[in-house]
Amino acid sequence: MAGTGSFLLKLQHLAGTGYILLNFLLY
Repeated sequence: MAGTGSFLLKLQHLAGTGYILLNFLLY
């Protein structure tokens, strides 16, 4: 379960970073 939680956390971090980069490019 710890591995899955870590994977989801990393995925969430990636999504957050991508969202910030997308906003930076749009604005």
